[in-house]
Amino acid sequence: MSSPKTLQIFLPQGSPSGIRIAELTTRIVQAVACPRTELEALFKRVEIGHIATYFLFGGSDEDSKPEAYIGQTEDLVARLKVHDAKKEFWHTVVFLISRTHSFTQAHIRWMEWKGIATSSAAKRYNLSNGNAGSEPFVTEAMRADLDEIFETGAILLEALGIRYFVP
Repeated sequence: MSSPKTLQIFLPQGSPSGIRIAELTTRIVQAVACPRTELEALFKRVEIGHIATYFLFGGSDEDSKPEAYIGQTEDLVARLKVHDAKKEFWHTVVFLISRTHSFTQAHIRWMEWKGIATSSAAKRYNLSNGNAGSEPFVTEAMRADLDEIFETGAILLEALGIRYFVP
């Protein structure tokens, strides 16, 4: 049984169709969602300076599954500029960051791997990732933290209207 949670969604542009920043008030994870059309505004925000695991979401016609891509990066601006120039399918980016700047390369690599594995099992999206990779090594203690971080990220994605990990 799930426990109650308090969700906060901040609309820095004042509109739910613009940039949205979601968090569970007692956890360190934030999800930042941005339409592709608002990338320049996103590039001016402080959240873009974090290392992150990110998701690109795109629609296709109504008869097929939507498409997604999962990545991780230490330079979101550079990575999103590359995707903007080279990937046509996406219309929304969502990235997961730590409000305390405590994510490391191990955190984001594991979350990317876990996201690909969980999404593949859910079968809700067609993944455009080249491969699923293998599970990166993390300590048992870090794995416990990462399980909670991933769970929080999944809740935040769903709260933003993206049922990515739900079968």
